[in-house]
Amino acid sequence: VLFTGYCTPIYDGRLARDDRFRFPLHSRPADLVSGVGDQLAQRRLADGSLTPYPARDALLASGVLDGNELVWFADPFEAYIVQVQGSGKVRLETGEVIDVGFNGTNNHKYHAIAENLIADGKVRREELSLSVMRAWFHAHPDEVAIYAAKNPRYIFFTQTKGGPFGSIGQPVTADVTVATDKTIFPPAAPAVVQTTTYDVSGAQQAYAALRVDQDSGGAIRAPGRCDLYMGVGDAAERRAGFQLAEGKLYYLIVRD
Repeated sequence: VLFTGYCTPIYDGRLARDDRFRFPLHSRPADLVSGVGDQLAQRRLADGSLTPYPARDALLASGVLDGNELVWFADPFEAYIVQVQGSGKVRLETGEVIDVGFNGTNNHKYHAIAENLIADGKVRREELSLSVMRAWFHAHPDEVAIYAAKNPRYIFFTQTKGGPFGSIGQPVTADVTVATDKTIFPPAAPAVVQTTTYDVSGAQQAYAALRVDQDSGGAIRAPGRCDLYMGVGDAAERRAGFQLAEGKLYYLIVRD
């Protein structure tokens, strides 16, 4: 199994747009009919007929999401990171922190834009991490939309309390939860992970531990993929950004 990492980031945000906070997450549109499995989500038209939901670039260009903005970020790459992670915590100007969580998707296939950055010579594969990508996009903020458009998948959000929640409706737990393809692996099953993990500096360490399979993800669509949940905040984000290692995943099954 290839083990990657994910987390719940905490970023500054606003509930209303201003001159600085201009990059939104959107709430679920009323016309969205969720796709099953790998099927594209559908848009229900006024006459009741269905048509495939557009990919990210066409969806954002169409303006149909105008008015569906849930929260706004100052950094376009932070908005994109929350999109990829599927949940986040937003620190408002009052100091209050609110939770936003997954509430649907156009269900287009996820594409990792890191591969485009490598192919274009923007970052080197051997140096790749979320921190490296963040630094490059911080220096080139106008490039975020260009590269984000290469990932056709788009996530919709809602404000939540007590999360983030996994795909079985239970809160995920740092260094316990894993995400796999639920069309293949059993939900809520205990499993042993054996792989290499990384600390906040990127240093490697051998890792073996009991985990619980209670989540799924748009990028986790194969038997040889598993996402390790690292937790909340900056340290978790750094660990998740480094995580990329082969290993083994053992499910514990009761024998009759």
